[in-house]
Amino acid sequence: MSKRKIDWKTILIGIARAGFVTFLAFLFSFFFLEPLSFSALSVFSAPEKRDFSITDLYAQVANNRPVHTLDQDIILVDIGHSDRVQIAEIINQVKFWQPKVVGIDILFAKETPDDSVLVSALSEAAITIIPVGLKENPSGYFEIEDKPFFYPDDKYIYAASNMPSNYDGATIREFVTEFPLKDNESILSYPMAIAKAYNPQSLEQLFQRNKKIETIDYASREFITMTKEDIMTDGSVLTDRIVLIGAISDGLDMHSSPVDSYISGLNIHAASIATILNGNYFDPAFSCPAWLPACILCFLVLLVREFSKVQMRGFITRILQFIIVYLAVRIGYSLYVDSHRIFDFSYTLLMVTFGLFAVDIWIGLEFLAKKSKNRVIRYINKCQSILLNNRT
Repeated sequence: MSKRKIDWKTILIGIARAGFVTFLAFLFSFFFLEPLSFSALSVFSAPEKRDFSITDLYAQVANNRPVHTLDQDIILVDIGHSDRVQIAEIINQVKFWQPKVVGIDILFAKETPDDSVLVSALSEAAITIIPVGLKENPSGYFEIEDKPFFYPDDKYIYAASNMPSNYDGATIREFVTEFPLKDNESILSYPMAIAKAYNPQSLEQLFQRNKKIETIDYASREFITMTKEDIMTDGSVLTDRIVLIGAISDGLDMHSSPVDSYISGLNIHAASIATILNGNYFDPAFSCPAWLPACILCFLVLLVREFSKVQMRGFITRILQFIIVYLAVRIGYSLYVDSHRIFDFSYTLLMVTFGLFAVDIWIGLEFLAKKSKNRVIRYINKCQSILLNNRT
C-alpha cells in the first residue's frame, strides 16, 4: 500500500501566503493605532476624549459593576462658586473637625484685598498641601510657573498639580510620582505629597517600584463629597482623614478619564491618592511587545483558512475570529480587574479583524497579477503571430 505523497510546494505556498497576508494586516492595524494618523478605536470613546486605550474599555466595564467601594480615607469638599472669603469660611469649618491632611486644589495666583482672612485660615489648618504648576524646559527639568501669591511661605507643603497628557483633552490615565528640578532637586506630585503626609509608609512600595508614572485605579471607587452646608450640619466624618478642597464643577478644571469623559481634577487627584494608599498598582502582564501575539494569532487563523476546504473557509475563519476576539477581551479584562496587570490587546483585535480584509487585498492582487500575466502572454503570442505572417 503506497503512502500519500505530501505536496510540499502547496504547503510552502500556503504558509508564504498566510505570512504575507499577516504582514498586510499588521500594516493596517499599525496605521489605525498610529497616533499621528488617528485611532480606529476612538469609535468607543466620547468625542471629547480624542483618544482611546483598550484598558479604558476594561475600566468602564469594571466601573459599571453594581458593587462600588466607598473610600474611607478621602473626603472631597466642593467650594462651588465661592469667593475667597467664603473659601476661608469653608477651610475654618473643615479645620474645626481636625482632619489629618488638608489638600487645597485651588491656585490663588493673584493677591486681592480679602486675602488676609484666607491666609489666616490656611495657616491655622492641619498639614496643608498647596498646588503649584510646572513647565518643562528644553533640558528636561521643570520650573515652577504657576504659584500662589504667598509662595514660598514655609507654612505649607507645595506639590506639583501637573497631570501627564500629550495634548489638551487627552484622557488622564496616569499620575506622575515626582518632577525633577534644577540642582538635583525634585518636587513631589500633588497625590504623592498628600499620601506622604497622611501615611508615609504608603510610599515605601511606590519608591521600590522606581517608576516615574503610575496608572490610576479609577474603577468601582467612590468618594464622599460634601458642601459647606453639609459640614455645618455634621462634619465629624472629616476627623483624621484627608480633606481635598476644590471645585468639582469648574469647567476650566474638567478632564477626561477612562471611566468618565467629564471629571474634575479634584476627583482625579483623589483617585490617584487612593491608588497610592491602597497599593493598587498596575504592572505589565507580559514582557513581550503587544504586536507579537497579535501577529502569531492572525497568522494561525490565516494558516487554518489556507488549508481548510474552500466551501468552509469563510465559516471557519469567522468562528476563529470570534473566539480570539472574545478571549482577548475576556483575558484582558480579567488581568486588569483581578490581577492589576495590563496587556494591550488592541493589535490583536485589529489584526484579527483586518485579517479577512487583508485576504481580500491579496486575492485582488493575485487577480490583477494573473490578468496582467494573461495580457502579456496574449501580447507575446500576437507579436509572434505577426512575425510569422511577415516571414511568410
